[in-house]
Amino acid sequence: MLIKKKILQLVMPYYSKVFNLYRKVLVLLSKTTFKYNNDKRFEHQHMCIVTIAFNEEKLIQKQIQLIKQHITDKGFKHIIADNSAKKQKRGLIKNVCQEEGVDYIALPRYIHRLAFHRIFWDGMSHGAALNWVFYHIINAIKPNFFTFLDHDLLPFQNYNLSETIGEKNFIGVERLRDGGWYLWPGFSIYNYEYAVQKKPDFLPIFQKGFFLDAGGGNYLKMFKEYDPKTVDFLHSKTYRIKKTQDLKSYNDIYHGDCIQIIDNAWLHIINGSNYAHINGKEQTVKEVIENIKKYTQIN
Repeated sequence: MLIKKKILQLVMPYYSKVFNLYRKVLVLLSKTTFKYNNDKRFEHQHMCIVTIAFNEEKLIQKQIQLIKQHITDKGFKHIIADNSAKKQKRGLIKNVCQEEGVDYIALPRYIHRLAFHRIFWDGMSHGAALNWVFYHIINAIKPNFFTFLDHDLLPFQNYNLSETIGEKNFIGVERLRDGGWYLWPGFSIYNYEYAVQKKPDFLPIFQKGFFLDAGGGNYLKMFKEYDPKTVDFLHSKTYRIKKTQDLKSYNDIYHGDCIQIIDNAWLHIINGSNYAHINGKEQTVKEVIENIKKYTQIN
């Protein structure tokens, strides 16, 4: 164990340098050509909600339906930005969006292919997708506010996003790490005028030798000047809803058997796309979708 620790200490400085060089390439790619500036679908909105989709058409359909039912903002546009790795899944998600009357944008395949998330930590593909969405879609719409959602986040009671952010520059769920703090991008709301001035960067980053995952780059861009003790964050609580016998490590349990309740109005099916490859996760997702009321009453 001591030898392994020493090896990691020797390798990590070089790894982090390569990582940070690579992420600079992804940042540059995210800012190329503003494709949608003249697209009438992307006219100015009060609130723009963008969901990053990944390989799960049933989750997307359920989220779209619940957003229609529960989001009470007077004016909002919901867009599905598809970062799916599988061509077949992109087709299914596009069909869902057409059925539900929601705008569908297929993100460039290079975002997922070049992110190398298994080499450069989890969150690279997600962060690259968020950057692309901000610089291509959000900047084309120029909304008063915008909200980023993961596809496995489901509202279960009426909720007003504009009222939630109010006069603040941003609000969401806190991610506090030794190297800094940031908002979990899976549910975060921003004032566009503030964000655009800060030139956000949702990619992971190494900060003071510590890894900050998707959204972490915004510690330096948007959040460093704020003391987290003075920031209003949305309350979240994690619940274990199953007891899968072969899940022993905290990380596997978190991704396999857990959900979160956020701000008493949103249910987050952790690892909804099962990118962590947990046995039985697909059945858990199905059970939660079909019995969402049961799981929102957990305590």
